[in-house]
Amino acid sequence: MLEHVRVLDLSDERGLLCGRLLADLGADVVQVEPPGGSTAREQPPSSECGHAPLTVGGPAGPTAGEHAVPRTREYAAPAVSGNAVPSAGEYAGPTAGGYAPPTAGEQAAPSTREHAGPIAGGRSFYWDAYAANRRGVALDLAAPDGRADLDALLAAADILITSWPLDRLVEHGLDPERVRSRFPHLVHTAITPFGLSGPKAGYADSDLVLWAAGGPLDPHREGDGPPLRISVPQAYLHAAADAAAGALIAYLSGRGQLVDVSVQASLGVTTLGRVLADAVGDEKPEWQRQPVARTDQSGSGAATSSAMKKWACRDGVIEFHLAMGPASGGFTNNFFAWLRAEDACDPRFAEWDWRRVPERIESGELTGEDIAAARSDIRAFFAAKTKAQVLDAALERRLLCVGIAEIDDIAASAQLAERDFWSRVGEGDRATTLPGRFAHITGSVFPAVRRPAPLPGEHTAEVRAQWTTTPRPRPADDPHSAHPRPADLGTAVHPCSADPRPADNPHAAYSRPADPGIAADPRPAAPQTAAHPYPAHSRPAEPGTAIDPGPADPSPADSRIAGDPHSAHSRPAHPRTAVHPRRADPRTADDPGLARPRPAYPQTTVHPQTTAGRADDALAGLRVLDLSWVVAGPLVGRALADFGAEVVRVESARRIETSRLMPPFHGGVPGRDNSALFGTVNAGKHGLTLDLGTEDGRAVARDLADWADVVIESFSPGLMRRWGLDYETLRARDPRLIMLSSSLMGQTGPYAMLAGYGSTGASLSGFQNLVGFPDEPPVGTFGPYTDYVAPRLGLVALLAALERRERTGEGCYIDVSQVESGVYFLSPYCARYFADGTVVRRRGNADEVFAPHGVYPCLPEHGRDRFVALTVRDDAEWARLAHAMDRPDLAGDPDLATAAGRRARSAELDRLVGAWTASRKAREVEELLQAAGVPAHLSANPADFAADPALRHRGHLVRLPHPLHGETVVEGPRYVLSETPGRVRRPAPTLGRDNEFVLREILGYPEARVRELTERGVLT
Repeated sequence: MLEHVRVLDLSDERGLLCGRLLADLGADVVQVEPPGGSTAREQPPSSECGHAPLTVGGPAGPTAGEHAVPRTREYAAPAVSGNAVPSAGEYAGPTAGGYAPPTAGEQAAPSTREHAGPIAGGRSFYWDAYAANRRGVALDLAAPDGRADLDALLAAADILITSWPLDRLVEHGLDPERVRSRFPHLVHTAITPFGLSGPKAGYADSDLVLWAAGGPLDPHREGDGPPLRISVPQAYLHAAADAAAGALIAYLSGRGQLVDVSVQASLGVTTLGRVLADAVGDEKPEWQRQPVARTDQSGSGAATSSAMKKWACRDGVIEFHLAMGPASGGFTNNFFAWLRAEDACDPRFAEWDWRRVPERIESGELTGEDIAAARSDIRAFFAAKTKAQVLDAALERRLLCVGIAEIDDIAASAQLAERDFWSRVGEGDRATTLPGRFAHITGSVFPAVRRPAPLPGEHTAEVRAQWTTTPRPRPADDPHSAHPRPADLGTAVHPCSADPRPADNPHAAYSRPADPGIAADPRPAAPQTAAHPYPAHSRPAEPGTAIDPGPADPSPADSRIAGDPHSAHSRPAHPRTAVHPRRADPRTADDPGLARPRPAYPQTTVHPQTTAGRADDALAGLRVLDLSWVVAGPLVGRALADFGAEVVRVESARRIETSRLMPPFHGGVPGRDNSALFGTVNAGKHGLTLDLGTEDGRAVARDLADWADVVIESFSPGLMRRWGLDYETLRARDPRLIMLSSSLMGQTGPYAMLAGYGSTGASLSGFQNLVGFPDEPPVGTFGPYTDYVAPRLGLVALLAALERRERTGEGCYIDVSQVESGVYFLSPYCARYFADGTVVRRRGNADEVFAPHGVYPCLPEHGRDRFVALTVRDDAEWARLAHAMDRPDLAGDPDLATAAGRRARSAELDRLVGAWTASRKAREVEELLQAAGVPAHLSANPADFAADPALRHRGHLVRLPHPLHGETVVEGPRYVLSETPGRVRRPAPTLGRDNEFVLREILGYPEARVRELTERGVLT
């Protein structure tokens, strides 16, 4: 798919996943390391020095029911380093929550052995996992020869990946301005904690600190304890996946440019819209801690406390949210039918229609005591079941309950084995078993893992010979080629100009008359300023306006170095290359495989719309039919819309889209057009209400598929086929079509039909087990965690498919599984399990290497608890922390001079740090420690997120006019492209907002046809 793309990766552990994703899709990725090796080689999890060589020639992974190696336990934190363990009374227990902690003997206690961190001579499974699939080059960038070699590689590369701050980029001659000047063809993808510029660009960081800054830490909280992180690093993985998408969008634009990725900005989406609560006036941002205040109609239980979704069973824990409301209450009807069939509940619970329970609670017909009685029956029922019994019943009866998996359960999964998920690469002591296929793509061997992670400098001579003597492998008319194309150099070619559909087809690219809503935006861009480096977010004339950044950065504008890419006047003039993300279809006009012409309806402009994409947008002209639901699928369409695609979102008022019923709400008032979550994941799209349960509705959907280049859907596997909207049927009408299906388990395999939300995916992929303290029940992730992972990976696969189509003229079908996507984000821990049987365990906020490492209480503010996250990464930072606390005695204690010594006394240090922070405001602690060079950040709540100076600097939150609320606020694009920046063009649709426009203007239906569809109830 990307076999012709060369990627030079200079990142460390913070960016490795970006290159891995591109390599999995076929790109030639070369990892550049210093002669001593990358710091990523020292990242945990790691084997101990002297670990026995791995067995060679084994299967890709154990088959269902087997374990390749004995199971052992890992990561028992010493006294739960990072935070004190809550007492048993702090957990809700069976009566309040449904989870009865296992008694002694029911659950193996973690061992007291603690991993000592990276050991010289040991093996980093982090490196093995995320550095796989690439070649390795060793260069000394401090030496002239090394710099010259690097320049030669940059000249031959298409994409550069870095994860260094701006000052280090400048030090090595890689500041974006120099890269742009010397290598104008190059897409430079820069991953940094808070962005390359701005008031926090120099902040010290860690995974925990970024988790706090980006918003997902704060809601991960139960009882009176501190917020809890996921016990394995995740922050940079989200940003690296975003970086891969940003790099491909920039590459598709045909223009060399900077892709600026801020980890903090990437993480807002992992809060399920919670970071928008303050901006839209929802004063109950901690709704997951106030389940009685609102009925939770999310399906996933995002607005319900974790304890109320965890239920003890015979061999572990079950994840089950008592779903109610029109979108998900039907699943609970199925659940109580199961209980009634086994005579395990009061018959009245099975007689309730759980789709109507919220209104019955609101009217007073049902009370909290009624719900508590139902929960009591559920608790007793699950206690007698095994995880396997519950999973099989969930598949058979379409239930939203599954066992919470651990790594060994995942390794033994029959579903993953059936879908050929595991890949074994390397030989001898380099053999590794890894998650391989993060998507299934028809007509392609990719994604695939082809080689193990490189040894230091393993391919230096080979790469130097190939890259510096062989031109980039591109066809002459490739818009990304550095060499002029013969016919259209400098000519902006409309990406749809080569559409194979006949000119009289109403879906052809140029069949529409001039329309003020479709024409390129004639408004000039506002000039760049130091306070607003990204004009795409701050243009006054744009429909989306960034929230006022407030005071200028503390540092004066003229203090930036001359090469700062965000400086207003530092960029030299550079010729604009042709914007042409798609090339001509190589087939002839009489090819029977071309799309069949549709009836030519008269074209009538019913009302102007804001621009669907200007000619210089990266994805201008791309047309997308979005049939997906909730979050995972819609986020893919949202990203495409941000960069110029015209996206039509189809839903129905007959079954309200789940995310419309999920908080935060404008003014805190629930309503189908009030959800800020729905608003942010669907911003920029047109909206059409359509009843796909009718043949007339499906006929309209087929017409939209004929119009579209891409179809996105997330229905249950098999439903699109029953509707005649499956890929094979649509492909027969247009072989260039690309379809992406997002589902819980994937489209194939024995458990493909399992129903569930991202919370189910988080359970089956292991994440629910990785939040909490080691000797307490799992807290689980906030919201449907795999809903935040799968769309990032699916988008990367989709963009690679677009690139392949431009070279081959072939469409494809992309099958993305939420569970597989989640497991992909646990690759190092899977690799270690297959190597030595170690099962990763939750560990509170402790880290296996760093100490202190935790989340500590601060002074309450506005009646709410406040916390600060901090990490000590090395001995020097420990000394600085001790002096900031005015404790020179701690700085001079020889027992605390090393990380091992601090880990041994972590409980004591946590008490001391917590006592110091408790008398200060969270922001005060953050600023004091950052000034001392110690990674720290307050645990950001929605108000903090909205006011954050780094996010304001990027214009990350965007105000949009709204027909009902006057104004709404959404998150902006998560990555900033310097030459083809993303923009939010319109607010998410209210129900049926764009019916007339889509049917009359896009499809060209006559007025009589639209009236007929309306009268027959199809447009509902």
